[in-house]
Amino acid sequence: MKSAFSPRSRKLAWSLIGLLVTGNSAIGGPPLYRWVDEQGKSHFSDKPPDNGSAADISSQLTPLNIGETREAQQRLKDVFRGPTDLEKAYKNQQAELLRRQQQELQESCARARLILSRLQGPVVFTDDSGQIIKVSEDERADRERQLAEEIAHRCD
Repeated sequence: MKSAFSPRSRKLAWSLIGLLVTGNSAIGGPPLYRWVDEQGKSHFSDKPPDNGSAADISSQLTPLNIGETREAQQRLKDVFRGPTDLEKAYKNQQAELLRRQQQELQESCARARLILSRLQGPVVFTDDSGQIIKVSEDERADRERQLAEEIAHRCD
């Protein structure tokens, strides 16, 4: 079934609903005008059209979502209750995970800075068996530069 309203009219209607939900017009906000154009489409705006044929409908609006009864207030409290024990436990778990990740990053950065300090200047590289690995000064400087960039990227 095709809608009788154009997409633009629907968009304007949703905008009006948004204004109504926030209660902007009914609580001393800017005026709201309604008019019908030559094609018979209704328009709503906070500014009247240039031809001045709009009606100010601000006084006709009432605030929405205001529950003055005890029952309405209790329903709102039931819907917007605080976090459950499960939600609190999840939040605490996530905070602990983040704390551990930050601690691991700090430890990793400290190790990387120590290695960088050792790479600066004359260095002798050895393998696990204690054999010397020949590395040129350009290779050493390149490793130093790469590690410094990595530290700057991840740690600072």
